[in-house]
Amino acid sequence: MATGGKWFWTAVKRFFPGNASMEDNQDTGSKVPKQLRIESGVPGGCSPAAEKAEQNQPRHRGIRDTDPYSGTSTSGVTVCDLGSSLKTELSNPQQGADSESTISDIPAEGAEYRLYQLTKFYRVRLKQAIEEGVEGLSWMLRREGHFTAQEHGKVTELTEKGNRTESSRLFLSLVMGKGSQARRAMWESFVMWRTELPKLDRILREIQERDPDPEEYINIARGLSELPTQLIDVQQIHKETLRAQTETLRVNTILMTEKVKVFQLVDRYAELTVISTVQHRSLMEHELLARGRVHEEVGQMAFRGVYDRTIVFTDGDLIKNNLQPSQFMSGHLMELLEGGDAPPCVVYTFPHLTIQEFVAAVAQFLNPHPGDILKFLTEAQNTTDGRFEVFLRFVAGLSSPMTARGLEEFLGPFPHETTCQVIDWVKEEVKRQSVNTRSEAGKKSLLNTLHYLFESQNRWLAQAALGSVKTLSFSEMTLTPIDCAVLSHVIGICDTIKHLDVENCHIQCEGIQRLGPGLHKCQELRLGANKLGDSGVKLVSAALRNPECKIQQLWLNHVGLTDSGAEDLVSTLRTNRLLTELNLSENELRDSGVKLVSAALRKLECKIQTLELRDVGLTDSGAEDLASALSTNPSLTELDLSDNKLGDSGVKLVSAALGNPECKIQKLELRKVGLTDSGAEHLVSALSTNPSLTELNLGINSLTDRSAPALCRLILTLPNLEWIRLVGNRFSETGEKELRSVQDHRPGLIVIL
Repeated sequence: MATGGKWFWTAVKRFFPGNASMEDNQDTGSKVPKQLRIESGVPGGCSPAAEKAEQNQPRHRGIRDTDPYSGTSTSGVTVCDLGSSLKTELSNPQQGADSESTISDIPAEGAEYRLYQLTKFYRVRLKQAIEEGVEGLSWMLRREGHFTAQEHGKVTELTEKGNRTESSRLFLSLVMGKGSQARRAMWESFVMWRTELPKLDRILREIQERDPDPEEYINIARGLSELPTQLIDVQQIHKETLRAQTETLRVNTILMTEKVKVFQLVDRYAELTVISTVQHRSLMEHELLARGRVHEEVGQMAFRGVYDRTIVFTDGDLIKNNLQPSQFMSGHLMELLEGGDAPPCVVYTFPHLTIQEFVAAVAQFLNPHPGDILKFLTEAQNTTDGRFEVFLRFVAGLSSPMTARGLEEFLGPFPHETTCQVIDWVKEEVKRQSVNTRSEAGKKSLLNTLHYLFESQNRWLAQAALGSVKTLSFSEMTLTPIDCAVLSHVIGICDTIKHLDVENCHIQCEGIQRLGPGLHKCQELRLGANKLGDSGVKLVSAALRNPECKIQQLWLNHVGLTDSGAEDLVSTLRTNRLLTELNLSENELRDSGVKLVSAALRKLECKIQTLELRDVGLTDSGAEDLASALSTNPSLTELDLSDNKLGDSGVKLVSAALGNPECKIQKLELRKVGLTDSGAEHLVSALSTNPSLTELNLGINSLTDRSAPALCRLILTLPNLEWIRLVGNRFSETGEKELRSVQDHRPGLIVIL
């Protein structure tokens, strides 16, 4: 029996006289008297009939009128409140030693709050005061049903190993985690055993000396340690700094080839296979090598935390998973002193949620029953709230031989059967999700499965899973930089993917930088409505210059491109023979930027067929350069100049170019350009000589009935015209009737008014 056991048995003899024979307690492994044994959940010395009889006795809230251990009536002093009650009890210690005293007859709300205050204030001193008798106190709470056999066993195990400090800390932590009833029972046991524990007796006397209101003293003492008002702002800045620092995880690895590694928390998750503290590095290396695997118990607790969305664990959680605080545990978990509204207690958390998810994944991957992994994968994938997203990415990453090699030195060989099952599951999951991308939920599910491919770093797996996929569309979703890295990786190893649509995905410069390596392999690339800026567009231009570039259609509308940043893009247009469609709408190009684009159009190497310059700040001043390019470019067939302030003068310049025999424009958009009847005459005259025109949009301008006759002539003149849009002008009913009548002479023609 460890030091202190003598006190326990002395107390037992005092309170339970007689010949108490010793037997092993099967629940805890510790020695207890026969009278104290618990069998079938019934306290020793109490039969079910006795229990029932006791329940039928009248009771007051919190008052016990029978000895909890013998079932007999007592004549002990009843403690009526935390001031005068303890005063009464402490004034006659000998009487209290031979009798039971309870903390009762106090209104429930007030009593529990005062017990809470006392526990919180004296907790540090109590931990030292009860060290010599913690196993006896634990047994009393076990007997009353506040502790489980397993919890009591942990407390006594620590005392038997001579670690009484840790045992008393665990005892108090368990009590605090169980609420007011356990707290009340603890204080009752303190009053009962105080004469055997001098330090505890001094605490109780101190409480008595503060009578009638110990709370006043507690509040004064607490106020001395509260944070001064002037430091609150400093504390807030400190918290914000810590939060910013967690964006980067700087870790000391247990691998000897690389001592320190810095991770942005957008990098590949499976690379975070490191121990994130060196507090006990040598011990951890020895422990890992000796055990050959990460603590299975820690991994199971981590997985249960992911399952229950728990990141903070108590001593009770450790006990449920057959764990106890130790030097090795500090390598996986951090100890925190949790305060706030509750009494301070030690809790545990992983250094980062990502580490917890990794440990959980390792535990499942190394499960000695490989068949179970498919059960976990299926259950996790069917959970739609996102709690298992990173966990599943880790599991997929652990199937990578590259990742496994770095861990097998410490964890032992990875089960081949598990690896094959994970690979097959990922392949089938990607195939299943790739055909269901019309809804936002479908897009998100596909993106998650692409993360599995990225983590696995398995080229064959990616090609087998995406062999028939030609289009990846994630428009209107929010894509993080790591999402962009995943897409780039997948596009880079799957030649079948031709179209990438990431419009309005909140991609910024960092995202396009990560997406960049795979851009040149796409034929159609939609990057519109993302805040790329000039620097982001420069990265896209680099893809266009790649000798292996396959981009034919490029949408860069509303990306924050300016005239200053357009030069780098335009330089690529002059030599790129593959690009046939370019959308630069809704950027601040202005006249100077359009001038650069016009210069590229004049080059014979430029093969652009569709050019969209809607709402780019073009005016009549910049229209001349564009008109010059239009008159000499035989490739351009579709042009959109809508929402620019061209006016009649600008339209006149463009019209002159459109009348050139070399101009092959088929679709012309001049919506909302400030066109009036005067400018319409020049436009009609020029377009009358262009037999290629099939679609014409002149909506939301200032055309009136005066333009109706000229427009009717144009419609009848152009043999290939399929529709003309005139919505939003100033035609009267008569004018509209005249324009519609033309349809009678041109079957198949559509006039939209």
